[in-house]
Amino acid sequence: MERLNYIARAEGRLALSGAPAGYDAYLAAEAAARRRGLVLFVTADDIAAQSAAETIAFFAPGLEVLSFPAWDCLPYDRLSPKPDIESIRLATLAVLAKRGRESAAAVVVAPVHALLQRVPPRNAIRSASLLARTGETIEHEALTNFLVKNGYTRARSLAAGRRRSTAS
Repeated sequence: MERLNYIARAEGRLALSGAPAGYDAYLAAEAAARRRGLVLFVTADDIAAQSAAETIAFFAPGLEVLSFPAWDCLPYDRLSPKPDIESIRLATLAVLAKRGRESAAAVVVAPVHALLQRVPPRNAIRSASLLARTGETIEHEALTNFLVKNGYTRARSLAAGRRRSTAS
């Protein structure tokens, strides 16, 4: 118990070694919950990151676990990263960009090579993100403005154009 309190209160980086498999993920979950803040859990590779995220979700089902996978290609390769990996990375960055000091506890799980890859500035992520959930209503004008601001072109629909031409 004393160790958990020490880990939870530790500021900055904390290296944990020699812990049995899974215990390190448990400690990360406990630290986030006790601090009521954000914990970054760094793993050696993608497989260890997936395992850690699943372990944290098992020990703390109410805790938000954010995955931050590494690209599956080299930075200057001719191939682009898989769209699902880009989506997960951007979704995690969007959540982090919108977090405030009073946000709920969470753990970000990332392999070390994911942290070495550059990311856009926080303000760029914040302004280019729109959170939409099933069942929520988004104002048409707000959605249109967001899309135009992010590179889409506003165009009239063909059906609206046909109605206008037949009405004349």
